[in-house]
Amino acid sequence: MLRVVASVLALAAVACSHAGPYVQNIRVDMDGNLTVDKCLIEYSGWTGGLSSTDCTTEQVKLHAGGPPAAPPTPIPTPKS
Repeated sequence: MLRVVASVLALAAVACSHAGPYVQNIRVDMDGNLTVDKCLIEYSGWTGGLSSTDCTTEQVKLHAGGPPAAPPTPIPTPKS
């Protein structure tokens, strides 16, 4: 009986594999910050299908706030 249980557990461990994380979606909010959705992908050897699992969302601030920086001043070119 122990061999049967061990065999079933071994097959179950081999049947699925995980990869990732991968980026599923990127959005920009009104302040110019990024919202990144990341998921793990799971492959099922039993069904041959892929599914997304363990999805997380991260907020990435692109600037510290306040007014935007002034554009760089152009460098004058010497006249010939």
